[in-house]
Amino acid sequence: MVTVTVLTAIVGLVTAIYKCGSEQQNFIKAVGTTPTQEEPRTDQPKTTTPEISNTIIAEPKSPPPATKTNVNIIYQGDQFGCTLPVSITIGDKTFQPTSNAYTAYDIPLGTQQYRIQGTINCTSIGGCTAYGEGLINVRENATFAIRWQNTAYAQCSIGLFEQ
Repeated sequence: MVTVTVLTAIVGLVTAIYKCGSEQQNFIKAVGTTPTQEEPRTDQPKTTTPEISNTIIAEPKSPPPATKTNVNIIYQGDQFGCTLPVSITIGDKTFQPTSNAYTAYDIPLGTQQYRIQGTINCTSIGGCTAYGEGLINVRENATFAIRWQNTAYAQCSIGLFEQ
């Protein structure tokens, strides 16, 4: 009985293998490929073997020349103890210095129109309305001094001068 069961199992296994083989052959005939061939997938990028090339790689270009810089604005003070709450415009940049040595950022390089306006407040002689404008040559990290003078009652002229 055991022999019959084993033989039946072997026959069943051989039949299954044969059917599987013939079904695979039918599939291969229908598709037109063999199981050992693998079709490239279209949903993934193709990989290729890198080729050696004689292409010359261009040197990196140098950055474009700077168009803006930082400048130092200084006011060396005076014998009257004056403060200068003024607004300064150089090119397209406007700022208000908050100390006697002030750095203004992103100032356009080259010849620039400037304008200063505000007041000059002095503890011993009073104050004046200040205004001045002109042209300056802005170079990288330039320093400009503020100078002023009284021109009439409560009126002062003010300007920037390269140091």
